[in-house]
Amino acid sequence: MLPIQPNQPSQSAPKPPKPAPPEPPLAPKPPVSLSKDQAADVLDVGKKSKLSLEPDPIVVPTWTPPDEAPAATLYRELGKAAEGPGEMFNMMSKKHLEDVRGKYEEDPRALGVQYDMVDTADGPRAKVTGFQDISAPDCGQWDPTQYAPHYVFDRQEDAFPVRPDFDGNASTSDNGGATLKDTGSDHYQDGVIGGKQSLNAAFVVQQKGEYTVLTYSNYYATNKGAHYHKNDYSTAQVYLKPNEEGKLEPAYLATSWHYGTVLTPWKDVQKDAQGHPIVGVGLGTHSLQPYGQNDTVPQDGLHVMGDGSTTLNGAPTGQRLTYDAFQTNVANATILTDPDSDRAVARRTTLGYGWAAADPLHPSTFNNDNTWDQVDDRLSDDLEAVEEHGGGNVEALQDEIRANAAKVEKDDQDVPKKSFLEKVGDFFGL
Repeated sequence: MLPIQPNQPSQSAPKPPKPAPPEPPLAPKPPVSLSKDQAADVLDVGKKSKLSLEPDPIVVPTWTPPDEAPAATLYRELGKAAEGPGEMFNMMSKKHLEDVRGKYEEDPRALGVQYDMVDTADGPRAKVTGFQDISAPDCGQWDPTQYAPHYVFDRQEDAFPVRPDFDGNASTSDNGGATLKDTGSDHYQDGVIGGKQSLNAAFVVQQKGEYTVLTYSNYYATNKGAHYHKNDYSTAQVYLKPNEEGKLEPAYLATSWHYGTVLTPWKDVQKDAQGHPIVGVGLGTHSLQPYGQNDTVPQDGLHVMGDGSTTLNGAPTGQRLTYDAFQTNVANATILTDPDSDRAVARRTTLGYGWAAADPLHPSTFNNDNTWDQVDDRLSDDLEAVEEHGGGNVEALQDEIRANAAKVEKDDQDVPKKSFLEKVGDFFGL
């Protein structure tokens, strides 16, 4: 048998502590009075603030073009365009674009953007007046980031795509200085990315014949490339075409190049890991050149990815490219519903630059067999010298372009820059 244990003294549970008396209510704080300058600092999203949702602006070194920039830049870009994967179409000056459309395009104006043609000191220009929605597949929404280009800026570039009303008004005439040395505080500040100079582009969906065209329009306050001027642009357009099952697939990529366009089959453009086409941006000129499948893509400079994220010399910046849109069935964009706002007015103005953004060229215009003859016929008086350099054979002219570009790269002072530019200047819109 187990021994009987003596009774153990019972232990009572500890008593809960008495609740603390409630604290007296705090007296209301008097309102804070801010001066106008202090209030502006609080509201300015570009100011450094722990509560700000936007990253602090970053600054890249500024670039001063060399004295030979007008000739050297154009030679280099001519060589790149001639050797690239796409088909160059005319590289024409603005005064000839209307003739091309009226003579060689089989399809009417694209749907999606309404515009009127107006005469300006720089030639005919599209004045955008309105927009209409283009139905998205499965009654969904268009997403700019689905096929957006992956832009590769030169490591020396210091002017990037921004809202054309970044300075607070709809006018673009005061966004840059009258000269390269005119760098007023109210103008675009070279090398600054973020704040009021955050990266931004416009996105439009259009219907051109059997193609649905996604237009990506970038505005730049200045061009320091071939010759300095205010208000520059670039346009990239993805042409979607139904496959046998009726699903839209990319067929072509069109990129702007000195008033002209380069059309590249989608399969020939190099893509990044996310499937976005990789496009180089000309230093200062912002002309676009797609990278071919075997081209080496530099990792330095500013990269703007298809999803809008950015890297600088391989490191993430925190800055993002955002989109403006007018059509209501566009996702991942700011829809400009007030047509009279500064932002909407400025965007409509810049969409008229180059005209192709307002009305894409139909791919049938880029006919490899007939393009040269079409140009020769249309501009016979102006292109006699071009005809002497190849006539129906574009390769002869491209060979001279490559040879001269190579000489300029080597700083060969014997290159007949002026005479060569005169021979091809009108044809290439230089």
